[in-house]
Order: sequence, then structure tokens, then C-alpha cells
Amino acid sequence: MESASLIKAVVPLITALLMLGVGLGLAPAHFRALSRARTAAVVALSLQLLLLPAIALTLIQLFSPPSEIALGLLILAICPGGSTSNLFTYLANGNTALSISLTATTKLVSVATIPLMAALLLPLLEWQNTAVDIAFKPVFAKLLLIVILPVVMGMIITAKWPGFAQKQRARVKWLGLFFLTTLIAVSAAREQAQLMEMVSAAGWYASGLCLTAFLSAYFIARAFKLDDTLRTTVSLETIIQSSGMAIVLCLGVFNSTVAAFPAALYTLVMYIAAGTWVIYKNTGVLLRKRSASQEFR
Repeated sequence: MESASLIKAVVPLITALLMLGVGLGLAPAHFRALSRARTAAVVALSLQLLLLPAIALTLIQLFSPPSEIALGLLILAICPGGSTSNLFTYLANGNTALSISLTATTKLVSVATIPLMAALLLPLLEWQNTAVDIAFKPVFAKLLLIVILPVVMGMIITAKWPGFAQKQRARVKWLGLFFLTTLIAVSAAREQAQLMEMVSAAGWYASGLCLTAFLSAYFIARAFKLDDTLRTTVSLETIIQSSGMAIVLCLGVFNSTVAAFPAALYTLVMYIAAGTWVIYKNTGVLLRKRSASQEFR
């Protein structure tokens, strides 16, 4: 079997496995912090679901990237809910409880919003005369099948057999990550000839999306008079995307390896951006503690 046919066959299975892991990790307790910080929650969810697609469309319209890069950038922008936001929020002294609740909520909501946003926004790529063949009804049906059904199954298993779900969640997650990493390596090998050219092009757009989203989220949160802890939480939640989901959608649903490059590079950019913010926030804390200690003396 050719590698392209193999990828097309296994990607829906990998996607379903990843989404099953999402469902196994969702429980009512994960949503309780939302009621204690309603304004921050509404702002964060709105930014994740609306701001990134708007920025991606703006970048596409302004700079006219190659058609498959444009497709990948938009797919990345409609895949919110990266789990590592909880870790970065904790390290940056944000509101970790709210971060966990927001991540759980976006994972649940994205089951519906990913197919919906794809159907609404992808026709706009006709600006670019995209060469990517997008048949919307089959795409929508495929997304419903490989995204919604596994999440629902995972949530049912968690509700009925919580002990079993807790034991299996880590196994499902690492198995999914292993297959995803293998898939990326195989896909990159297939596109080796144009890899560096497209990586360079995708890198600029991934960086622009991440940095614009972070700054926009921070100042919007500030405009809503959220405190520093909540501004950090909202900003990190906004930029940490589910890039793994974006990659498998580009490869399996849209049959485009090149379209997966923005998501792969965005992963690196968002970790650098989030890590830089963590260092900045902790440096500030240390300086304030040192200053307070000197004043006390």
C-alpha cells in the first residue's frame, strides 16, 4: 500500500483515539471554576473561538500565502483547547483552576465548533483560488464521525466507570501521541522535496498568528479590567491550540501534508511564547520579593 493511502486510512483512527482520550478526561468537576470567574471565562472562550480564526483570515487576506498553507492556518485557528495551557498557567502564576475548566470546556465545545467553523470559514479560501479540493458535505460528515462520537463515548465511559476511565486515560493519550508522532514523521518524509520551502513560509504565518493572538488577548482582558492573574490565564488559554488535532485533520480529512506545516510549527512557537511569558512573570515575582526584602531591612 502506498504511504498516501496508508495515511488516509489511519488518520481517522488516530483522530478518533485522540478524541476518545479527550472524552475520558472530561468530568463535571472540571467545569466548576467557570462560575467563580464568569467574566474571565466568557472573555477567554470568546477569544479562543473567534479571535484566532479572525486573525488567521486577516493574515491570509493581507499576505496571500500558498493555498495549502492558508488552509492549514485556518484549520489550526479553529482547533482550540491545548492541554498544556494548564501547565503554563500554573508556572506563570495564573488561575490554574480556571485554566483547567476553560480547557475542558473548549474541548467539549470544539466537538461542535470545529465542523461548524470549517463549514462556515473554509469557503472563504476561494479568495485565494485554492487548489485544495474541499467537498464540504463529506468533510462535515467525517468530522462529526471522528470527532463527536469518540468524545461522547469517552464521556459515557467516564460517567459509568470512572475508575476504569482514569486508568485508561493516560494509556490512550500516550498511544495517540505515539501514532501522531509517527504520522508526522512519515508525512514529512513524503514531502521532503518541498519541506524546507514550505516550513519557512508556514513559520512566518504561525509566528504571526501566535504573537498577534497573545497580545490581543492580553489587552482585551485588560480592557475588561481582569486582574493580572486572570489576564495571564486568558492570554495563555488563547494561544495554546490543539495543534495535534489540526495536524491530523489536515492529513486525514483534507489529504494535505503541506497544510499540516503551520500547526506543526505553531506548536514550537506557542511553547516559546508561553515559556517566555512564564520566565517574565517569575522574574517579576523574584524582583518584587527582593525589593520587599530590602525595604524590610
